[in-house]
Amino acid sequence: MKSLRIVELVDSLAVGGTERMAVHLSRGLQARGHEVAVVCLRTPGPLAEPLHASGIRTLAFDKPEGLHWPTMTALRRFLAEFRPGVVHTHNPLVHHYGVFAGRRASVPLIVSTVHGIGNIGASAKSDAIFAASCLFTDSIVAVCRMARDRFAAHPLLPSSKLRVVYNGIPLEPYLAIPPLPDPLPAPSAARPFVFGAVGRLVPVKDHATLLRAFSLLAAQHPHCRLEFLGGGALHGDLQRLAAGLGVAGRVVFHGERAETRDFYESIHAYVMSSLSEGLPMTLLEAMAAARPIVSTAVGGIPELVENAQAGWLCPPSNSEALAAALASALAAPDLAARGLRARQLVQQCGSLDAMVRGYEEIFSAAHR
Repeated sequence: MKSLRIVELVDSLAVGGTERMAVHLSRGLQARGHEVAVVCLRTPGPLAEPLHASGIRTLAFDKPEGLHWPTMTALRRFLAEFRPGVVHTHNPLVHHYGVFAGRRASVPLIVSTVHGIGNIGASAKSDAIFAASCLFTDSIVAVCRMARDRFAAHPLLPSSKLRVVYNGIPLEPYLAIPPLPDPLPAPSAARPFVFGAVGRLVPVKDHATLLRAFSLLAAQHPHCRLEFLGGGALHGDLQRLAAGLGVAGRVVFHGERAETRDFYESIHAYVMSSLSEGLPMTLLEAMAAARPIVSTAVGGIPELVENAQAGWLCPPSNSEALAAALASALAAPDLAARGLRARQLVQQCGSLDAMVRGYEEIFSAAHR
């Protein structure tokens, strides 16, 4: 397709799934010949570094809390100067800035991606603002079929504008991770079975339920460990909860780290305990790393895990059910096979190239 100028509009470039997807997409679009600029409404963050390394223009407006008209004006001025063919926004709280500034600057195409199910329906006011903005939007992208169906049922969202583009990741770093040995040696004090979780330590990820589930498992299985990669507001609370549950010595908090490859290589099964998700980037990474999945059945997670027969699912907010799923993984004779099936599925539908092509198809409407 013809080369485009594209603005990716995000709230910030802090370490998170939405932000990592925007970085991957920006670099993938640039590699295919498009000129990309990434704009942060607030301050940037650690994920600005890979954009700088790729020579992708980034800027930030340092927007304060609440609606801020000077930020809207500054964005309109930038768009009028840069003259993009596409403004692509990420999540509803960013979208009205992209719509107002983009239409005032005569941008031909405005696209919104809604990354999580919980981004719609949490607030009547924000839903109304997003719905009004969607009247002036060309396409609304959901990151999985389940999200599309949920958004289509919303009375204020135009279902005719809904599209689905699965998230994708650069596969190569994760495909280089060796699969699990088959059979996996029996857990021991010297070689415990390691469950790993990657993500921000925030309420929607519900790591408290995961800790309670792990404490139930640990009471019956002494040779297992739980490790967290990620930072967040609940770090201290979760450490205290682990101590109160008597598992502090078997739970490791690694803190925030932009690079995740080594972490996936060090674990035997990947765990998610979220209350709400879209299609998590960390899930794709863990599956590409050939690690089986234990997760709550939320968002697009069942679409991948069940399709690949790659793990065990349970309802959210249920520590007993999650503990049973963890125990199933610990006892599974086919752990390595599930991990390999996970990898095969992500190679088919979770690659960066597939995601970039999906968005290119939508963006090409700017030149039809």
